[in-house]
Amino acid sequence: MTLESSTPARLVFVYNVDATPLSMLRDVYSAIKTGTTDCHLCDITYSGLIKDKGWRRFVANLAIDVDFQFRSTFHAAHPNDVVDCPAAFLETTGNELTQVLTSEEINAADDLDQLKRIVTDALQRSGL
Repeated sequence: MTLESSTPARLVFVYNVDATPLSMLRDVYSAIKTGTTDCHLCDITYSGLIKDKGWRRFVANLAIDVDFQFRSTFHAAHPNDVVDCPAAFLETTGNELTQVLTSEEINAADDLDQLKRIVTDALQRSGL
């Protein structure tokens, strides 16, 4: 999972949620019942069941395309890349991945503003 000399094609966020109806239903129930889920990235970037407007604007204004994937979808596409989720990667046009944010870094964000700073810092460290 190293970035080759080619230009990153997109930033990929991976939620700590599987793309199954049961998993999503459990997370929705948990969000309603306790206000949290098993995915801190979801907790920070969503207001209820809707993606936060501030987060949508932030992502839209990044200088790189952004994609969001479920953990199971990501692992199916990249079976050799075993990582804890949530996480974020830079993906090149050749589908090479470089992890730019670990689950520890994302989970350490106390709020949306701090997450935005963490993402901005990670992109700057990567030369974007």
